[in-house]
Amino acid sequence: MKTVCLILSILSFGRCMIFNNNPCALVPSYHAGIPADANWTATIMVPVSCTNGTFRWDYPKGHAILHFKDYGKTTSLCFSESLGGDIFTITDKNNHMQLNQLNRGSSAQVCTADSASGQPFVIQVDAPDTMYYMGEFAYEVKFV
Repeated sequence: MKTVCLILSILSFGRCMIFNNNPCALVPSYHAGIPADANWTATIMVPVSCTNGTFRWDYPKGHAILHFKDYGKTTSLCFSESLGGDIFTITDKNNHMQLNQLNRGSSAQVCTADSASGQPFVIQVDAPDTMYYMGEFAYEVKFV
């Protein structure tokens, strides 16, 4: 199975996504190729069971809106660069605040302000104007 995954990964220039059933690995998807419209938007509902995971976007263009559910506690969301995640602009829509840029090759986290219990998070991820092959960052829900 590992050999098959490795071969498929090499051929597809990416992860072995065909075998990836991780609901916490967030991936916007195009249904008809890369859109021409720079305002194209994907909406992703993050399962409440996901308190850490990754966001990977192949050939990013436009925007992705990540909806995190209410966790029933005061929380913050933290992001760290995984592989090219520094190309994205991340905005905390709840607090109308653009987060600091992720640092390439660094595990340093960039976090939102705390959200009171009962308030879900809405995060906007903007693709850069220049076309890139992919970008990925990790996310973590922290309970205060």
